[in-house]
Amino acid sequence: MNRIPIRTRYLLLFSAGALMLMLLFSAAIYGELQRLNQSISDVSQKKVHDSLVNEVISRSEVLLESLASSLSTPAKYQHLSAIDEQLKLVSATPLVRQALVYDDNYEVLHDGTPGLDSFGNSVDPLLPVRISLSQAGFRVLNNQLLMNQPILHQGEQVGGVLLWLSLVPVKRSVYETEQAINTVLESAEQQFMLFLIYMVVAFGLLALILSALLSNTVTRPVQALMDYSQSLALGRWELPDILKKGDEFGRLGLSFKNMAAQIQNNVRNIETLAFNDQLTGIGNRTFFQQQISDYVTDEPDGKITLLQIDLDNFKWFNETRGFHAGDLLLKKMVAHCSKVLDEWCEQWVVKREDVHLARLGGDEFGIILLGDISRHGVHGLTENLMTVFNPAQDKAHPLHGMQASIGVAIYPLNTCNISEIQHHVSLALNEAKVRGKNRVVYFEDEMNARLQRRYELEQALLKARRQGELFMVYQPQVNISTGNVVGYEALMRWQNDKLGFVSPAEFFPIAEESPVVQELGEFVIEQVLQDIPLLCESHGHKVKVSLNVSAAQFFYHDVADLLIKGMKAHNVDPAALSVELTETALLEKDQIVLEQLSRLRSAGVAIMLDDFGTGYASLSYLKEFPITGLKVDRSYTARLCSGDPSDFALFESLLFLANNLGLSTVVEGIENEHEEQQAQLAGAKVAQGFKYAKGLPIEEQLLAIEMQISA
Repeated sequence: MNRIPIRTRYLLLFSAGALMLMLLFSAAIYGELQRLNQSISDVSQKKVHDSLVNEVISRSEVLLESLASSLSTPAKYQHLSAIDEQLKLVSATPLVRQALVYDDNYEVLHDGTPGLDSFGNSVDPLLPVRISLSQAGFRVLNNQLLMNQPILHQGEQVGGVLLWLSLVPVKRSVYETEQAINTVLESAEQQFMLFLIYMVVAFGLLALILSALLSNTVTRPVQALMDYSQSLALGRWELPDILKKGDEFGRLGLSFKNMAAQIQNNVRNIETLAFNDQLTGIGNRTFFQQQISDYVTDEPDGKITLLQIDLDNFKWFNETRGFHAGDLLLKKMVAHCSKVLDEWCEQWVVKREDVHLARLGGDEFGIILLGDISRHGVHGLTENLMTVFNPAQDKAHPLHGMQASIGVAIYPLNTCNISEIQHHVSLALNEAKVRGKNRVVYFEDEMNARLQRRYELEQALLKARRQGELFMVYQPQVNISTGNVVGYEALMRWQNDKLGFVSPAEFFPIAEESPVVQELGEFVIEQVLQDIPLLCESHGHKVKVSLNVSAAQFFYHDVADLLIKGMKAHNVDPAALSVELTETALLEKDQIVLEQLSRLRSAGVAIMLDDFGTGYASLSYLKEFPITGLKVDRSYTARLCSGDPSDFALFESLLFLANNLGLSTVVEGIENEHEEQQAQLAGAKVAQGFKYAKGLPIEEQLLAIEMQISA
C-alpha cells in the first residue's frame, strides 16, 4: 500500500462506500479537508519562515560578536589590512552581502571593497534604515537583514561592524515549500472529490467506515508535515517514519529533509566562524569561554587551571616585519605550543582532550587545563612553554628573539567564583608585564587587593580637590654657609577621610595616567602662586619657591600660560618662581614641552631638572632645553658618608659640571650634619632635607618663620 499512488487509494476507498451514506458525510469531510489545507498552508509558511529567519539572526549574531572581538585591536589602531582579512572571510559566508567597519566617529574604516570607496564617509547615509550604532542590534527590511555590533577595546567602544545579509534565499525556500504544499493539497482536494463520486455510486453502505479510513489516510501525513515544520524551529531535523514513503507526501517530506540538511550545513559553517580563529585554526575567545562554562556545568566541583600568554614584543615585530610576517609568526607559535602541549600531556599522563589552546585576540593566547593538575605539573608546562620563546635559542629557530609573559590562575584555589577566574589570570599576566616581562606569574590575592586599592584611589582622586582634601607643604632650601632659608619646594599632600594620608609616590603615578592630573596641576599652580607673596613678606625679602610639573600636564593644558597669567594675577615676581621637571617630561623631546619651557624661561621663571643623575638622564638635556639648575638626587647624598671615595668623587663631579655650565644646584636629602659637611666640601651651596626642616603647610610655615625671626 505504501507505493500505491494517493489517487488510486482514493478510488478504492470511495468505490467501497454507498451513495446515500457518502452524501451524509462527504460535506463534513470535504469541509474539514479544506480547513486543514488552509491551516497547513498558513502555519507551514509562517513556521518555516520564522524558523529560518530566526536561525539566520541567531547564528549571525554569534558570527558578528566573534568578528567584533577579532576586530578589537585592528579597529583601535586602524589596521586596514587586518580588517580587510577579516571582512574577506566573513563576506565568503553564505547569505552575507556586505560587511562594513566604522570607527568611533561613525565614519567608514573599511567597506569591504578593494578600493575602500566609502572610506572616511559617515555611516548613516549608507544605511537603508536607521539603526543604533552604539549598541548591538538588527533590523529586517524587505529582503535583507541589517545587523550592527559595537567593537570594544578594553571596555571602550572604538567603532563597530555592520553586516548586510540577504534573506532572498530564505524567502525563496519558504516560497518553494509553500508551493509544494499547496500543489499536494490541491491535488489531494481534487482527487478527494473524485473518490467521493465513486464511493457514492458504488459503496454507499460502507461510507461511514471508509470515510474514517479516508480521513486517517489523508490527514496523518498532512499532520506529520505540520509537526515536522514545527520541529524545524526546535532544531530536530529527522524525518518522521510516516513521511518516509514513495508517494507525494513522502517526496514532500524528502524535500523538507534536504532543506534541513542545507540549513545544518549553513549552521556548521557559522559555528566554525563563531568558535574558531580563522588565522591559526585553533579556538577563539568565544570557544575559550564556552569550554570553561561547559566544564563547570558538567563538573561543578572540578578544577580548572588557566594560562594566559602574551607576546612581549609582537607590536614591534609587526611594525618592523609587516603584518604578513606577524601572521606567519603566530601560526608557527601555535604549532610549537601545540607540540609542547602534546609532549606535556604524554609526560604527565593528561588526556589531550582536557587541554585546550585558544587565541584570545591579537597576540594573546589562552590555555585551559581541565581536571586536577598539580602545581608541579603546571610549573612543568610553563617552563616548557617559556622555552618556545627563549631569546637565547638557535637563531635559525622561527621564534628566535620573541619573548612572552604568562599569567596563571587556578579554580577553585584562587577563587570560588568561576566568573572571576578569567579576570584573575589577566591580573597575573599584567603583573608579569609589570615585573619586567618574559616571566611566569601565578595569581595571588594581593593582586586583587592592589587593584582594589588603585580603584579606590582613582575614585577618591576625582573628588579630592572639590572636597578640600589637597593641601601644599613647603620644605625650606637652605644656604649651607649661612644657614639662611633661600627658597622652598612646594609639595602636594593628600589627606582622605577614608584612606588617610596617601603618599604622592602612590597617588601621583595614577593621576598621571588620567585627566585628573590636569585638575591637580591647576590646584598646585593656583595655591603656590597665592602662597609665594606670603612667604616673601614673612621673610622680608624675596625667596624662590619651586613647584613640580609632571610630563602629563604639558599635554592636558598650557602650563606656561597658566603660570604667566597666574603670576600677573597674584603679583608674583617671576624671579621668585622655579619650575621643577622630572626627566620623563624631556625624554621624547616633544615640541610642545620645549615651546612651553621656552616661554617660561623668557618670562624669567627658573627651570630646574629634578632628580638629576638617576634613570635615563642625559647631558644633552642641559643643552637642548632651557635648564637653569639641577637638583642632585638624594640617592647620591645618601652615599656621601659611605666611605667609598668614588661616591664622593661622583657627587663632586656633578656639582663641578653644573658650576661650569652656569647652572645652580640644590642638593636633596641632607639628613645630618655629616652629610651637610661632605656636601659643602664637595662644593654644594644650597640644600634641603630633614636636617633643616620637613615640609609644613603654609600656616605652620609662616608661624615657624615668625618664631625664627623673633628668636
